[in-house]
Amino acid sequence: MSDAPRIEKLIEDTVKRTVVSLIENPECFVQPEWLTSAQAASYLGLTDKGMEEMRRAGRGPQFSRPSHRVLRYRKADLDAYLEAHLIAPGG
Repeated sequence: MSDAPRIEKLIEDTVKRTVVSLIENPECFVQPEWLTSAQAASYLGLTDKGMEEMRRAGRGPQFSRPSHRVLRYRKADLDAYLEAHLIAPGG
């Protein structure tokens, strides 16, 4: 006996639950302009610890520190940091 109908039903149910979840939580579609250190690290392909080390060394993209415990990176600044570190082929 084929498992295909059971698998199709499982896929259909999973897709329905996912769509309902996305509709009920539209904020998941919004990309914030200001990212946490963990989000910025992920965006750059680094670890959170790597971002912290760059900050301590005075390297890396600029950031905002609205309070002692909070810091944020603007996505445009992350893009500018990446652009500033482009290397031409063979360079």
